[in-house]
Amino acid sequence: MVSCPACGAANPDRQRFCGECGARLTDTATLREERKVVTLLFADLAGFTGRAEQLDPEDVRAMLSRYYATLRLEIERYGGVVEKFIGDAVMAVFGAPVAHEDDPERAVRAALAIRNAIAALNDEEGLALAIRVGVNTGEALVALGARANEGEGMVSGDVVNTAARLESAAPVGGILVGEVTYRATQRLVTELFGIVEASPEIYWWRQGRSLPYGETQTFRALAEIVKAQAGILESDSAEAAHTKLTRAVANALPSPHDRDWVEPLLAPLIGVGAAGSAINRGLEAFAAWRRFLEGLAEQRPLVLVFEDLHWADDGLLDFVDHLAEWVTTVPMLIVSTARPELLERRPEWGGGKRNATTTSLAPLTEVEASLQLARLLGQALLPADVQASVLERSSGNPLYTEEYVRMLQDRGFLVEEGGSWQLTNDENLPLPENVQGMIAARLDALTVREKELIQDAAVVGKVFWTSALAALGRPGIDDELTLHALTRKEFIRRDRDSAVANDTQYAFLHVLVRDVAYAQIPRPTRATKHRAAADWLDTLASDRASDRSEMLTHHLSAASELAEVTGQDVGELRPRLRAALIASSERAEALFSWPAARDRAREALARSDGDVSQDTVSALALRVAWASFCVGDYDTDAAARARDSSLAAGDVG
Repeated sequence: MVSCPACGAANPDRQRFCGECGARLTDTATLREERKVVTLLFADLAGFTGRAEQLDPEDVRAMLSRYYATLRLEIERYGGVVEKFIGDAVMAVFGAPVAHEDDPERAVRAALAIRNAIAALNDEEGLALAIRVGVNTGEALVALGARANEGEGMVSGDVVNTAARLESAAPVGGILVGEVTYRATQRLVTELFGIVEASPEIYWWRQGRSLPYGETQTFRALAEIVKAQAGILESDSAEAAHTKLTRAVANALPSPHDRDWVEPLLAPLIGVGAAGSAINRGLEAFAAWRRFLEGLAEQRPLVLVFEDLHWADDGLLDFVDHLAEWVTTVPMLIVSTARPELLERRPEWGGGKRNATTTSLAPLTEVEASLQLARLLGQALLPADVQASVLERSSGNPLYTEEYVRMLQDRGFLVEEGGSWQLTNDENLPLPENVQGMIAARLDALTVREKELIQDAAVVGKVFWTSALAALGRPGIDDELTLHALTRKEFIRRDRDSAVANDTQYAFLHVLVRDVAYAQIPRPTRATKHRAAADWLDTLASDRASDRSEMLTHHLSAASELAEVTGQDVGELRPRLRAALIASSERAEALFSWPAARDRAREALARSDGDVSQDTVSALALRVAWASFCVGDYDTDAAARARDSSLAAGDVG
């Protein structure tokens, strides 16, 4: 196979033009060479030579085959190329033949994944392999089109030797990175949970996020944290999820009494618990959830990150406030991020607590914005016209700066010439008036297929999966490449872990990108795609449907409303939406979130005229009345309707 010098795709040796992009393939004798900044990864098994001497040659080959396959899978998953295997050592290249702006990060993530994969291989196969990894970034001479699988060297330079020395100096089971790699991956601080999860001997890092537009389910962010700690996937059955939860609680709490108390109150968060029967169990649930988190913090320091709290439900806000108030004796750091809208809902948020600090982020100063611009373009000193044009339009908003620079690059207005960035036409620059305009301009520059996929993803939500995209639209043979292109263009990111087994999870880098892409979809098409998203959700583990009830409600509600205003048939949607609303109400009740339980049941009741039995109407009305009573606002109309429906159904007891 020969790699295309233009796009990096593998092609048969005798092929003259690339089957992916059509570029001419270069013969080995006339390989084009370039100086490139690349990241090298060296990995080697510690003590394997001595062990191999005691094994049969066939056993050694079988063991190495599994080892090679494991390493190749993780390296290629992060966009690297295996340059060579030498005995039990591997050399991989990130950034050649095709460069990515985050090659050092990819290499470090691959190294972490390799270490985890070797540990899993040991458990599965009963092996005792121990690995060392070295990662280094630097300039190298790259032979474009080299056939690495045939032994042709792709890169050469001191960066290769340094990476090999780093691997030799790394501790067994450790990863040693060079200074340049370290500096290039410092931005991983914003996603430190990935590194922390790979280093459990240091501290726990658990992260959960709240989502907008009806995707938000009660205590969603806390549920993500519990699921991550227990290793629960969205595709797990109820039995598997409950088993994992039991194990996580046992690991966190040594006291059998604490376990028996905490586990039933955690179970509704993962969609396997039953509704409670006492109103005062809401505070008890807070105490039990806090005890679980304190148990983790007693083992090692715990960092809890709650993202986008301005979209959180009131119950989650109350719980975060409860944590900050009551946790005082264990090492726990609570980090929450939110837009100013949170203070409109909770003006007192974070105030009056001795152990809490609130930081409001003001617009960037001109100096700070200049530094951000220099980082985005990888150049400390920028031409005055470039800097002035961007800073004038960004107004100190880092998102505006980021999106405007990317738009100028995508549209060819900002190009790199002679090692410096230049504006090709500073008189006719596009002038989007706000960030929505900037994002829309970038979306319009995508290929047809790229735009189709990103719009389908926008329907699914801020987080989406490849199987969901296949359910919403026309599956394409190159969809993985298209998603990779969207990742490279920084519309989306690929998450390291997936909440759906055997699937790849992606997320929008900014929710505003999702908003603009979604707004471009015609309403009839939106209705169809929301219905398809609901169908896809129904294919996941059916015995944990309550855990996804609010996401299902969001998609079915959107499909129903859009279908009605565009003249489509909604008959099939009505009973599904009503069932989802009832399940959502039951889940909220199980979590003692009585306002949410009341509102979901009230909406289900409003959609129950004509096509449902009086028994169903009576049960829903009773649910509304009970939830209202628990809130402290008794609904006499709902109680009267429950009575009337019971009488109409002949139930006079």
